[in-house]
Amino acid sequence: IGQPVDLMDTGPGVRQRHGRYLAIAAGVVFVGILGVIAYSVLWPVHPAGTTAPQLAKDSDVQGQAGPTMVSGRLELEVASLGEMAMYMDRTIQDLGMDVLAEQDQTRRVYRIACSREDLAGLLDCLGDVWHRFESTTLYLDTGRWAQSVKVCAIKPHQLGQILGQSDPARSIEVARQIAVDNTLEQGLPGQRLLATAIGTNTSPLPGVPKPVLTSGRPGGDRALRSSYGPKDIRLTVVLMAFE
Repeated sequence: IGQPVDLMDTGPGVRQRHGRYLAIAAGVVFVGILGVIAYSVLWPVHPAGTTAPQLAKDSDVQGQAGPTMVSGRLELEVASLGEMAMYMDRTIQDLGMDVLAEQDQTRRVYRIACSREDLAGLLDCLGDVWHRFESTTLYLDTGRWAQSVKVCAIKPHQLGQILGQSDPARSIEVARQIAVDNTLEQGLPGQRLLATAIGTNTSPLPGVPKPVLTSGRPGGDRALRSSYGPKDIRLTVVLMAFE
């Protein structure tokens, strides 16, 4: 007859086994959470009674789109809506972009049709003030009704990577990958502390350099760009007052 088993045994061996079980259980839970995050980002579901963010329409802006058109909606929340709207107006005017704008008390909407070269110029200027935005979110059109790829905390260079693709399907792939990366990054501890430490809304808005038509004169990096490429990008930029 074997030795009786002590059910209340709490020796080192039992505690070690319990520790392994807890570690395995924690790993399973973590993988499950990552799966839920990835699913919600890559295949967002719009609950009944709600609608997907409205994206820019071909008829909203000037120019004809080619077969490689990419469209999306960029929502930017900012504490000083009036000041940022003035900066955006000057930037678009100086870049000579095709834009339809509308405004109310809480937001200003820009419907832009542009080439990839034009987009690079716009992102170059917005990069100088990106830290002033409280939130930055892109909704990339997937070509399917009520479905879009949502990319939170997006950065200027990521916008260029997504919208600058010549193949819309590739744009969607890149957006989904960046969406997962940014979602995981936002969940890491210390992100809010880091944002507070570096400051986000303290520096003044930079001036927008005037266009220069002669390449040998100052301001060549942001000279007015004459783009002859197809205007295959439809971007609706929504400046919203942060509450």
